[in-house]
Amino acid sequence: MKWNSRYILRFLIIILVFLNACSLDPGQEHYERGIEAYNSGDYRQAAKDFYEAMENNGDKAEYYLYYGFSLIELGRYDEAAQNFECVILDKEFQNVQENNKKAYRGAGIAYYLAGNAERALSCFYAALNIDLLAEYNDDIRAYIIQANTKMLSDYQKSGELSKALLLCEQLLAEFGESMDLYRMRADIYIEQEQYEEALKEFELAIQAGDYRMGTHLGKLLALRKLGRTTEAEEVIAELSKITPTNDQETLSKAIVEFSSGDYNKAEKTFLELHEKGFQETSYYLAQICIEKGDDLAAEGYLMELVDADLQNAELYYQLAAVNIRLDRVKEAKEYYEKLAAVNDAAWQRGQDKLYIVLLEKQGMWEEAYFYMKKYMQDYITQEDKEYEEARKEYLFLERIIKK
Repeated sequence: MKWNSRYILRFLIIILVFLNACSLDPGQEHYERGIEAYNSGDYRQAAKDFYEAMENNGDKAEYYLYYGFSLIELGRYDEAAQNFECVILDKEFQNVQENNKKAYRGAGIAYYLAGNAERALSCFYAALNIDLLAEYNDDIRAYIIQANTKMLSDYQKSGELSKALLLCEQLLAEFGESMDLYRMRADIYIEQEQYEEALKEFELAIQAGDYRMGTHLGKLLALRKLGRTTEAEEVIAELSKITPTNDQETLSKAIVEFSSGDYNKAEKTFLELHEKGFQETSYYLAQICIEKGDDLAAEGYLMELVDADLQNAELYYQLAAVNIRLDRVKEAKEYYEKLAAVNDAAWQRGQDKLYIVLLEKQGMWEEAYFYMKKYMQDYITQEDKEYEEARKEYLFLERIIKK
């Protein structure tokens, strides 16, 4: 019997389909289903499928990577971090190093969301240290800034900024100097009010290729704190040429506009970012409202910072001042007491001035005169910009108690 060519072709196709069906990797099937679930937002099902894929084929790094990101979406950060670390191998093959970079990034995100900023930073710098997949670097650097900000905030609250600097030195020793670590050291020095050191670090970061607006903004702050006005104006001119590429840079540019006195332009941007949930904008919007004389609106923005559990001398000072202007003596006294409890030397002068005003509001003229006299002795010289105002207030109180 002779075989017809059409029957032969059909027979071969059936055999191939049968062989493909028999050889289909069950891990790959679960992986593909996991991808569909992940892309549709069903992270619980995605995690289940990726886990099954790993169980069927534990050699596939992409199964672990997707499983880790599914766990992050489910809020299981510690498990996610451990899972990512399973991917990392000490081999120099390109595909291994690419997977290592993805895994370090994933572990960094997991640790950051779990509240472990130090461990997160270590992972992010390890990812940056792998000179592959450059398209990931901007995202990793954005996370570095967020983790750095959180770490500094945590250390600031506990009064342990020296630990932050020590961590920075450890990262430098492990990963070498980079624009990100220069920036990190600069932020620490700013918090420590060591503006000369901060300025050096910001300049090193910029020389190393850091063109982020936040870095230029930090340099601007350091220059202003050092009274180097001409150089500060040059930085403002440079910042005006930079086009923001994301919301964080847009915020930085609005802060520059605000610090340059362009409140209308800055306010528009702050309001847009405020709608997106950028907490920092509440502070600047409050300052703009104060400048406009709208203390009620300013109070609303300042209270948003209180609700966010921000506790610092400047916030309490401004709330006390706003309540004084609104003739709410009781509330002003409460915030004055919180300001005094913080015991921030940088705000001692403002605190002393507030106390005098509170005494005046309560008609306690003799006490107000006593503390105003002390205020003049402690702070006021003829060169002081407040000299005329303080002198008039002193003479006013003197006339009242001598009547």
